[in-house]
Amino acid sequence: MYWRRFLSRRKILHRYRLYRFVRKTLDLPYRQGYPVEPQDLYVGITNDVRRRLFEEHFLDEETDSFKVEQFNTVEDAREVEAFFLEMGLDGGEGGGDVDSVFVYIYLKSETSDP
Repeated sequence: MYWRRFLSRRKILHRYRLYRFVRKTLDLPYRQGYPVEPQDLYVGITNDVRRRLFEEHFLDEETDSFKVEQFNTVEDAREVEAFFLEMGLDGGEGGGDVDSVFVYIYLKSETSDP
Protein backbone atom coordinates (compact mmCIF):
# COMPACT_ATOMS: atom_id res chain seq x y z
CA MET A 1 0.00 0.00 0.00
CA TYR A 2 2.77 2.45 0.92
CA TRP A 3 4.58 1.79 -2.39
CA ARG A 4 1.46 2.60 -4.39
CA ARG A 5 1.20 6.02 -2.75
CA PHE A 6 4.92 6.61 -3.19
CA LEU A 7 4.83 5.74 -6.88
CA SER A 8 1.76 7.88 -7.42
CA ARG A 9 3.41 10.89 -5.77
CA ARG A 10 6.59 10.25 -7.70
CA LYS A 11 4.69 10.17 -10.98
CA ILE A 12 2.83 13.37 -10.06
CA LEU A 13 6.11 15.13 -9.24
CA HIS A 14 7.59 13.91 -12.52
CA ARG A 15 4.64 15.28 -14.49
CA TYR A 16 4.86 18.57 -12.63
CA ARG A 17 8.56 18.88 -13.46
CA LEU A 18 7.83 18.24 -17.15
CA TYR A 19 5.01 20.78 -17.06
CA ARG A 20 7.22 23.39 -15.38
CA PHE A 21 9.93 22.92 -18.01
CA VAL A 22 7.38 23.29 -20.81
CA ARG A 23 5.91 26.48 -19.31
CA LYS A 24 9.32 28.07 -18.73
CA THR A 25 10.43 27.22 -22.24
CA LEU A 26 7.29 28.53 -23.90
CA ASP A 27 7.62 31.80 -21.96
CA LEU A 28 11.26 32.32 -22.99
CA PRO A 29 10.69 34.25 -26.25
CA TYR A 30 7.93 36.38 -24.75
CA ARG A 31 10.17 37.65 -21.98
CA GLN A 32 12.38 39.18 -24.65
CA GLY A 33 9.49 41.32 -25.84
CA TYR A 34 8.27 39.59 -28.95
CA PRO A 35 6.14 36.55 -29.77
CA VAL A 36 7.48 33.77 -31.98
CA GLU A 37 5.87 31.02 -34.04
CA PRO A 38 6.51 27.38 -33.07
CA GLN A 39 8.53 26.78 -36.25
CA ASP A 40 10.95 29.53 -35.12
CA LEU A 41 12.09 27.24 -32.29
CA TYR A 42 14.17 24.05 -32.52
CA VAL A 43 13.97 21.16 -30.03
CA GLY A 44 16.24 18.16 -29.56
CA ILE A 45 17.85 15.82 -27.06
CA THR A 46 21.53 15.20 -26.46
CA ASN A 47 24.09 13.78 -24.08
CA ASP A 48 26.54 16.69 -24.60
CA VAL A 49 24.93 20.13 -24.48
CA ARG A 50 28.01 22.20 -25.31
CA ARG A 51 28.90 20.11 -28.37
CA ARG A 52 25.36 20.02 -29.69
CA LEU A 53 24.41 23.66 -29.21
CA PHE A 54 27.65 25.51 -29.83
CA GLU A 55 29.61 23.23 -32.18
CA GLU A 56 26.86 21.56 -34.23
CA HIS A 57 24.01 24.11 -34.18
CA PHE A 58 26.41 27.11 -34.08
CA LEU A 59 24.61 29.01 -31.32
CA ASP A 60 26.26 32.01 -29.71
CA GLU A 61 26.23 31.53 -25.95
CA GLU A 62 26.07 35.29 -25.34
CA THR A 63 23.37 36.37 -27.81
CA ASP A 64 21.18 33.39 -28.75
CA SER A 65 18.15 32.33 -26.67
CA PHE A 66 18.11 28.72 -25.50
CA LYS A 67 16.84 26.57 -22.65
CA VAL A 68 18.26 23.24 -21.43
CA GLU A 69 16.86 20.85 -18.86
CA GLN A 70 18.28 17.55 -17.64
CA PHE A 71 15.89 14.64 -17.04
CA ASN A 72 16.41 11.36 -15.23
CA THR A 73 15.97 9.04 -18.21
CA VAL A 74 16.11 9.17 -21.98
CA GLU A 75 12.42 8.19 -22.00
CA ASP A 76 11.54 11.36 -20.08
CA ALA A 77 13.63 13.46 -22.45
CA ARG A 78 12.00 11.86 -25.51
CA GLU A 79 8.54 12.49 -24.01
CA VAL A 80 9.27 16.21 -23.70
CA GLU A 81 10.82 16.33 -27.18
CA ALA A 82 7.76 14.60 -28.69
CA PHE A 83 5.44 17.06 -26.94
CA PHE A 84 7.21 20.05 -28.50
CA LEU A 85 7.41 18.41 -31.93
CA GLU A 86 3.64 17.86 -31.84
CA MET A 87 3.25 21.57 -31.07
CA GLY A 88 5.02 22.37 -34.33
CA LEU A 89 8.57 23.10 -33.20
CA ASP A 90 11.33 22.23 -35.65
CA GLY A 91 13.44 19.17 -34.86
CA GLY A 92 13.61 15.46 -35.44
CA GLU A 93 12.18 12.67 -33.34
CA GLY A 94 14.25 9.66 -32.41
CA GLY A 95 17.66 11.32 -32.12
CA GLY A 96 20.12 10.82 -29.33
CA ASP A 97 21.14 7.63 -27.58
CA VAL A 98 20.64 6.01 -24.17
CA ASP A 99 22.66 8.77 -22.49
CA SER A 100 20.67 11.64 -24.05
CA VAL A 101 18.90 13.04 -21.00
CA PHE A 102 19.21 16.74 -21.89
CA VAL A 103 16.38 18.46 -23.75
CA TYR A 104 17.34 21.70 -25.45
CA ILE A 105 15.22 24.31 -27.18
CA TYR A 106 16.52 27.37 -28.93
CA LEU A 107 15.24 30.28 -30.95
CA LYS A 108 16.59 29.88 -34.47
CA SER A 109 18.71 32.76 -35.74
CA GLU A 110 20.63 33.72 -38.86
CA THR A 111 23.74 31.96 -37.58
CA SER A 112 22.18 28.79 -36.14
CA ASP A 113 21.87 25.53 -38.07
CA PRO A 114 19.02 25.06 -38.71
